[in-house]
Order: sequence, then C-alpha cells, then structure tokens
Amino acid sequence: MCSNMTQQYRGTLVELTLGRIEHTFKDESLEDWVQGAMQHHCSMPEYVRFYNRTVLDGIAYEEPSFFYEVWHQPGLVNFPDDDTFLERLSNDRERIRSIVAMGHVAHFCLEYFHKADIPLEYCGPLLSHIAHYISHVDHPYCTPRVRYAPFSDGAASYLGIANVGAIVALDVLTTAYDKWAAVNLDTIDEIRRISSDAVDPLLLRPYELPVYRLLDTLFLYLDAI
Repeated sequence: MCSNMTQQYRGTLVELTLGRIEHTFKDESLEDWVQGAMQHHCSMPEYVRFYNRTVLDGIAYEEPSFFYEVWHQPGLVNFPDDDTFLERLSNDRERIRSIVAMGHVAHFCLEYFHKADIPLEYCGPLLSHIAHYISHVDHPYCTPRVRYAPFSDGAASYLGIANVGAIVALDVLTTAYDKWAAVNLDTIDEIRRISSDAVDPLLLRPYELPVYRLLDTLFLYLDAI
C-alpha cells in the first residue's frame, strides 16, 4: 500500500506541476517575459560562461573550482561556504560522477548532503544542479543529453514544489518538463528564437541549451517579477 500511495503522490505532484507549466505558456506575453528572463540571465556573464563550460563544452567539472562555482551561482545558495563539504565533493568527484551517471541521485544525496550542515531548503537546488551538470545521457529533449533538470529556489517556488524535498522535487520537475517538452516542440523553438534575438547568442548559445535550462531560467524570472 505504501508503494501505491507513494506513486499516487508522485503522480499528483507531476500533474500539478505540468498544469502550472501549461498555464504559464498560455500567457500571450510570452515574448516579453522570455526577453526579460534572458536579458536578466545574461547580465551575469560569468555565470553563463561557467554553465557553458560545464554542460555545453563538458570541461568545467575537471576544474578544481567546480563545486565552489556551483555553490556561488545566483539563485542557488545564499549562506556561508562550507569548506569541509566542498572539499569532500571535490575529492570524490570521480565517484560522484559515477553515482550520478548510474541514476543513483538519492544515494548521492543521502551520502553527501545529509551528512553536511546545509539547510534543507538549499539541498534541492544544489543537488539538482550538480546532477544536471554531470549527467550526460541519451535523452530525447536535451542537447546535449542530460538526465536531470536543474532548478533554482525561484523556479521551485513558482511551480509549487519548493517544500516537497530535494529528491522528490528533482524527480517531479524532470518528469513534468519531459512531458511538457514532448508535445511543445514548436514553443521550445520559439523560446530559442526569442532568446537569440534578445541577447548575444554567442554568450547564451540558446540553440544548444537543454530544454531544462531554458525552462529553469524562465521560471526563476517569473517568480521574481
């Protein structure tokens, strides 16, 4: 019974999140807020370049400062550095990559995050971004191929999943994004076109970004305005 209730709870959260996404894209002001979101996003060029080096070019994970840079991304973590935690992640980078690549994000969370002194509200965004950055897999709606959707505090709040727990939020949001993307390819193309016109396409690289990244950027902005 517990398993059935868990699946029902997960399914309900996915459908509620998907409904919120669909409702958002019925807004006729799509072009205005896509432009606003991407302009705000690109006002932090070092953050954009770090993402590009990590996900689009696949090189930043090898850099010693990788976890420190993830920790300091806008909209992610807003509390003092935990040097012990960051050093442990850095020392275990190859093991972490292997765990995430096999889809064992819950294991990653329990082993690393639950033993660190990190406020629960920050675990989800931080966990989701690390998983997103290093989870290159065969995936139908992402270029490059990634397994997990990153989410910021603002995006989780906007979509109503800020208080469901890190692992549940990651699973629900990734599933909802996948379902939405499967039947909205034209809207995705329109978001990419508007983004390319709104900012320097050589910086943002909108036609290379995973759908997950585009949506997280948009919902973070919508939560703030």
